[in-house]
Formats: sequence, structure tokens, C-alpha cells
Amino acid sequence: MFVSRLPIVTALVLSIAALPAFAAPPRPTAKKAEPVAKPAPKVAAAADQAKTAPKKEAAKPAAAPAAAAAPAAGTAPAAGADGTQPAEGAVAADGTPVAAPAPPPPPKPGHVIIMSDADGLVAEVAGALHGLKKGSNRFEVKAGDYKITVKTKKGALVGTYPASVKPEGEASVSVVTVGTVVLSAQDGSSLEIDGKKVAAADGKASKTLPAGSYSVVVKRPGYFGTKGKLAVVAGKTHTIDPALEQFKSNNKNLAWAGIVGGGSLVLAAVLMEAFTDAGTAGGDATRWSLMGLGTAGFVGGTIMMKQIIKKENNPPVRPGTIKAKISLAGKGARLAVRF
Repeated sequence: MFVSRLPIVTALVLSIAALPAFAAPPRPTAKKAEPVAKPAPKVAAAADQAKTAPKKEAAKPAAAPAAAAAPAAGTAPAAGADGTQPAEGAVAADGTPVAAPAPPPPPKPGHVIIMSDADGLVAEVAGALHGLKKGSNRFEVKAGDYKITVKTKKGALVGTYPASVKPEGEASVSVVTVGTVVLSAQDGSSLEIDGKKVAAADGKASKTLPAGSYSVVVKRPGYFGTKGKLAVVAGKTHTIDPALEQFKSNNKNLAWAGIVGGGSLVLAAVLMEAFTDAGTAGGDATRWSLMGLGTAGFVGGTIMMKQIIKKENNPPVRPGTIKAKISLAGKGARLAVRF
């Protein structure tokens, strides 16, 4: 009988065992659920204030959280709206100090090269004085625009020269203190400067001189010499173009008269001695008189002519005007100037 009731008992036990599974909620698993993040106090406070504030106040946009506006830690803050960089000692929103940007490196220097045609000059470059030697003179300066002043050791101004120097660049300045005087000597002309004759070569009398005023004498055979002042400009060539007056001696005819007349009288005395009797035409007294007068006239005329020829070859000098054409050294004449 017990055996016959065994299926019923088994079914009852299984039913009782399965009853809690349907009645109780499922048991929690071993995995722990993540806690729900609580709202930040400022956000919650802002939400409560928005509820209690008037409608006009609610219309204003809520301020963004400070954390959203602040830059991330370890990054440099962005420049301002006007492009300015943060000043030294600035602090980021998270409290970290911000390093000021490094200043740009200074521009690299350049050089001024002064080419001088003489020694003993002094140049003022960027407020400093430098002695110049003949040739190339090189000075290091900061990049920029300069006005270089060059003087003699005695303080006389030679000139001022502009120079623009770029970083790692060079600016060249040429200092010229002398000028050149030239005279064509192909027609026998000669040139004297301050009483000293200038030697001619290749048909030209040429002299290089420091800038200044000089006494110049120009001569030509058969013409009056001209003496005047010439201002020599540094870096220029002065080609003298003389306008000389022809030399004419009033005593030249008198000299010719003495030579021709005296020679004629001497010839007449010789002919009388050769072809007439001693007692005719006044005798020996006449012949000797003709001979004496003729000789004196011929000798006197010859001496006078010699002096005249000497003056023509070296004519007298008179004050006058020296004309010259001025041009850049080594180039053709461009401008005629009277001194």
C-alpha cells in the first residue's frame, strides 16, 4: 500500500519544493550594481533656484559649469579674444600656474662695409666712432636703418651716407674724398695747379686732388694764359674746356722792319764796295754808315723777334674764367659748370 502511494508523495514533495521559486523575487547576482551619481550641489542648487526664480530670471541661460569652461589640466590656456597671451604668473581655472610664453629671439646682426679712398678718416656708425683705413672697413651692427657720418681727424665733414642693414645682411658705403682735374694737351696746352705744373701723358694732363678750391693756370702756345679758381668736388671728374684769347704782339711788325731794313742796308753797303769807286756816293763814309745802321737794325730786329717768339711760346697769364665739365669719375661729361 505504501508502494502504491509513493508517486503521490513524491509529487507533493516536489510541489512544496517548487513553491518558493514562484512566490519570492529572484535572488541578486554576484555582480554589484553601479551607484547612481548624485547631482553636483551647485547644479542642484541652480535647479532649485530656477524653480523659485521669477519667469524673467528663468529666461536667462544657465551658466555653464566651471569645469566645462576650464582648460584641461596640463594644457596651456588659449589666447584671449584679442589674441593676447596670458601674462607671467597667470593661473588656470583648475589652480595650476601658467607659464608665460617665451619672448621672440632678437634679430641677428648685420654688417656695414665702408670703402674709403683715403686713410685717417673717422666714421660714426650707430653712435660709435671708428677710424677708417684706405680700402674696406667692416663693422657689425644691429639690423636697421643708419646715417653714417664721415669726417677728417680735424673734424671737417666729408659726407653723410645712408645705410639699411638687414639681419645677416651687408650694406656697402663708398667714401670718396678726391676728385680729378683733366686737360687735353694734344695742342700743346699745359696745366698748372697751385703753381706746380702737371705732367702730360697720352695727350692729357691729369691730377687727382682732395676736394677743395685750387688755383689753376691753363696755357697754350700763341694764346694768353688764363688763371682762375677751380672747386674740386669729391668723386667727380673736372674736364677743363679753356676759352683762350690768341696772343698778338704789336712789336712783331717793328721787329720784322728792323730785320729786313737792317739787312737791306748791309747789302747796299756791300754792293757799293764791290761795284763803285771809292770816291763816288760819299766814299767810304757812306758805305760804313750804311753798314753800321744796317747791322744795328738787323741785330735789333732779330733780338726783338726772339723775345716775341718766346712770349708766344710762353704767353703772359691774365686773370680769367676757368670752364670745366663735371661728371662722375670714369664717365662722360654731363654738366658744364663755370668757376
